[in-house]
Amino acid sequence: PVAPKEEHVRRGQLADVCLDTPLCNGHTTGVDVLWAGTPMVTLPLESLASRVASSLLRCIGIPELVASTYDEYENIAVQLGNDKDYLKQIRAKVWKRKTESPL
Repeated sequence: PVAPKEEHVRRGQLADVCLDTPLCNGHTTGVDVLWAGTPMVTLPLESLASRVASSLLRCIGIPELVASTYDEYENIAVQLGNDKDYLKQIRAKVWKRKTESPL
């Protein structure tokens, strides 16, 4: 069975970070992850489907999670995984900005 929406969004809080897939972004799942307060790292490419998460992150004012190369994508993810203070800061920023933006 499908989980109720509130439970689905709460599950996103269990992750430290969401690594969005570059070829086809999370779309609704990306919104759910951000609404849960979980940082999402993305790499926009050529297609519309690959640029949705970038638009979401820019909408909430967190462009530092939008990579421009595969190396940068990896570096952002590694920094969030290794630097707990940075992760805490970004999580707080996502949590605050989600309610102050059109998201």
